[in-house]
Amino acid sequence: MLKSVVEKLTVHMLSKILLGLSVSVTALAIWAQQGVILLAASLSPSVVALLLAVALVLVLALSALVFYLFPSFKYVPKFQVYEHRVSGLYYCPKCRNKKPLTPLITKPDGWRCTFNDCRQWYANPDYIPPKKISRNDDF
Repeated sequence: MLKSVVEKLTVHMLSKILLGLSVSVTALAIWAQQGVILLAASLSPSVVALLLAVALVLVLALSALVFYLFPSFKYVPKFQVYEHRVSGLYYCPKCRNKKPLTPLITKPDGWRCTFNDCRQWYANPDYIPPKKISRNDDF
């Protein structure tokens, strides 16, 4: 319970930080637009190209950092597996860091890991087996 609250707070804080960064960068770009145009006109084309390359590297590095910090999997203690936040597929905790990343096969009564060395079975605690129908000849 406490882990899920901390996880939700972390996701909430990361989303707020990202929103703040995107708004502040956009506001700064709009505010500095005229000055940047005048500065770029006075610089040589090679310096402008270098500055654009540095800006692109910074944007890519920040994007990679955000994707690294924002977890794409969350642990589901009820099922003892990891769930992908976007696709909703379940992954084996033992094999989640192995390549290639393969989702668990879903069965009505649980999930099976398909990784060659693992083959772990995770039971679904919500599964209710179907009742057997007895065949009576009495009508």
